[in-house]
Amino acid sequence: MKAVFEIFSRKESFKKLENPNIHKDGHIVILESSGCPVIDKQDNLIGYRGVDSDITEQKNTEEFLRTQNRYHKIRADLWKIANDSYGSESDIIQKMLTFVGPELNVSRATFLKLNPDIKEYVVESQWFTADAGPSQNQSISFRKAKLLFGRKYAVLPRDLVPGIKQYITRKFKKDGIYSYLAVPYSDQKNPSGLFTFSECRYARQWSQIEIDALLEIVNIITLKSEEIKTQHAIHESEARLMESEERFRNLYENATVGLYRTTRDGKILLANHALISMLGYSSFDELAVRNLEVNGFEPSYPRAQFIELIEKEGEIRGFESNWKRRDGSIIFVRESAGAVRDSHGKTLYYDGTVEDITESRQAEGALITTERIYRHAITKAGGVPYQIDYASRNYIFLGEGIESLTGYSPTR
Repeated sequence: MKAVFEIFSRKESFKKLENPNIHKDGHIVILESSGCPVIDKQDNLIGYRGVDSDITEQKNTEEFLRTQNRYHKIRADLWKIANDSYGSESDIIQKMLTFVGPELNVSRATFLKLNPDIKEYVVESQWFTADAGPSQNQSISFRKAKLLFGRKYAVLPRDLVPGIKQYITRKFKKDGIYSYLAVPYSDQKNPSGLFTFSECRYARQWSQIEIDALLEIVNIITLKSEEIKTQHAIHESEARLMESEERFRNLYENATVGLYRTTRDGKILLANHALISMLGYSSFDELAVRNLEVNGFEPSYPRAQFIELIEKEGEIRGFESNWKRRDGSIIFVRESAGAVRDSHGKTLYYDGTVEDITESRQAEGALITTERIYRHAITKAGGVPYQIDYASRNYIFLGEGIESLTGYSPTR
């Protein structure tokens, strides 16, 4: 709210200001706020009137899309490194670690290979930041490491078992490690290597994209070291990809905000049910007939400006424009989109989200009218009206809908 009150002090209006809030039940709610000052006859600021809307799902959807695109790019780059490399297995591993370490911002990316003579996993390849430096503990006992092999990957210290906890904790302390991600290499009963990520700055919560990246490295090295793409390994890679695509498909179908994928030349590749319905179509096939470059959503729609901005910046957020529905009526929309490019930087398509802000536009216009009209318009738009006293910083009025947004009743 600090940014809001700074605006208040300047007697300025504000639009689409994002405010993360903690709901009564503890989860984060992202609100989008718009408001205008209330001035008395002596030009004194006596309060503010405004509207808050919940945009949490929209922001989560945008973050999910960015994460999925990032993983697919990392996966493609790892395969390119492997396919372009003609050296030894160690050379390929070193190149992959050197790429993925800084890409995922880890402290160390390491490969430990089993030395059967001494029955220990010994560091063979590693990448590390200047702050973290190389690993000071160059080996892990095979007997101890074997306790980690009950799963595809292990997150430490979360997954520590009693037989290894003290041993690993002591090694972590010597090496300055706060958290550790380990994936066994090979499908044998006794893995011949360990791929690991180390975090030496804080207790990191490893994300799915980081786990998937390390799993994909193991899959690639398995294929390259054997010199053949075994059907088993291919199926595992395809299964992970299919699982990712299924999550992506479920998001598309169930999201309440509009989602699309289009090419630069205007072809519509994907559109979810929310967007199809928003534009008045009954099916994707009906919508896909439109070519946005030839006959865009509306004659005044600035697609050339959209293309220029997204190609220059890589993404665009909060782009507002008018779109024409199938029946000819006009709606106001707000778009956020990102350009998805291949490893050579060529744009493949645009992924974006669309929000119908027609009623919000009407509500914002109503803010300059009487409070009765203002409250009626905001209620109709599904927002929550409020008024703040500038001097005391206290709410004078809160709409009943505030409880559904924050968990708190208007009286509190």
